Amino acid sequence: MDAIPIGKEVEIVQKKSCCPKYWPCPQCGKNGRRRQKTIRFIRHIAYGRTSRIELTLGIYQARCGCCQSFRSTPEFVPKAGKYTFAVRDAIVRSLVRDGLSAQKTQQRMKEDFCLEVSIGFIHGCLGWAYDQVDQQEYLRWAKQNFSGVCCIDEVHDAGKAIFFVTDPLNDLTIYFHIADRADAAALEIVLRHLTEAGIEPQVAVTDGSPLYKQALAEQWQNIEHQLCIFHVLKEANKTLLDAVRGTKNRLRRAGQAGRKRRRGRPSKQALQRRRHRQAQPERNRKEQAKFIWEHQHLIVKREDRLTEQDQKDLERLYQIAPELQTYRQFSLQLHGLFRKNQSKHQAWCRRAAMIRNKTYQKDCFLRRILKRLAREKFAKMITFLGWENVDRTNNHVERCNRSFRMSQKTRYKRRRKHTIERALWVELDRRRKLHYLNQPPIIKLAFEHPHSPNLGKQKAA
Repeated sequence: MDAIPIGKEVEIVQKKSCCPKYWPCPQCGKNGRRRQKTIRFIRHIAYGRTSRIELTLGIYQARCGCCQSFRSTPEFVPKAGKYTFAVRDAIVRSLVRDGLSAQKTQQRMKEDFCLEVSIGFIHGCLGWAYDQVDQQEYLRWAKQNFSGVCCIDEVHDAGKAIFFVTDPLNDLTIYFHIADRADAAALEIVLRHLTEAGIEPQVAVTDGSPLYKQALAEQWQNIEHQLCIFHVLKEANKTLLDAVRGTKNRLRRAGQAGRKRRRGRPSKQALQRRRHRQAQPERNRKEQAKFIWEHQHLIVKREDRLTEQDQKDLERLYQIAPELQTYRQFSLQLHGLFRKNQSKHQAWCRRAAMIRNKTYQKDCFLRRILKRLAREKFAKMITFLGWENVDRTNNHVERCNRSFRMSQKTRYKRRRKHTIERALWVELDRRRKLHYLNQPPIIKLAFEHPHSPNLGKQKAA
């Protein structure tokens, strides 16, 4: 290929023909005889250059009562379209895959492909891509590859609530529903659509919202409900840090006691005492409170992530305030309740030991956390211990929500229900085509997901 002159636009013109002697009628399929030929110029796509297709079409005499005449239509051009399907594909990829807005997509098509398209045509391309999506086929594919474990959560955007249902074991989004409000009626619609599609999960993972408690039990009687451990520990850590800050505030208030410093030049004894405090910066209570404030995160930090310096800082915290060691011990025991390498019986025994601890019951902050470990709730927190490889958190659907919110930030005009629905279905269909379950056997083995549908089975008693 010859080099492109710098600063000069080179136009590419491809000649193609679609004018056989006979062509079927677009309505009834009966062949018509060619009467004459005509030439059309269709805009095509090429990086950095203007591209056109000189297309020769045939005009055919109809032999049926549908019409008098019709034209041939090649596969790469829509009927009476000015652009090829390749142009529409590039626009849809910019909107869905790259997350660009309609204005940014318009600018990209002009700068990169020398195509001036309108905003209306860009929105029309998204509608065209939505028409190509077979929703029933997608639900059949999701049912075929469903592992039996689902995560359910809702995200709020543009005054609407979007419910997402995902499969964390096989990394796929099963279904979504857009409602005006996140209430029981909307959730009932979601669960009913899943049942009609033949998707009946064995375990459902949700956050602590009371919205899911009754609806899941009414729709699927034998389902097991797993509360997200991430949300449980998040609330507990927040209460523990409140307790640590209470200790810090007590020390800071005690450090303000005593006489104020006298005016004038300090005496030699006062200078000696000041130098002594500077040599030991944590001697007075104000500095001790500051040290607690700067290292309060160590009370709730995971044991396997502590460094040697963190261990030294923890020892210093215990010396300043002995009750911090109690908070640290409580945090470690709380995380131990939800370890994977244990049985349900062991988890219940560890919970009982924490509740019977008199030291924990005397502290108002720890007593508040223990109330959240009520018997009915705790049974839902450890549902995962009775199954093989069932997720403890609903982080999978949370990531789906986060991806949706990030994409919406670039599309300020995508706020109506039908526009959001179109974009979501096109995105789900794109992910399905790229999913590892749809790849050829050799590629599928190379990118095998660590989970598989048969791993969501119940443990033997």
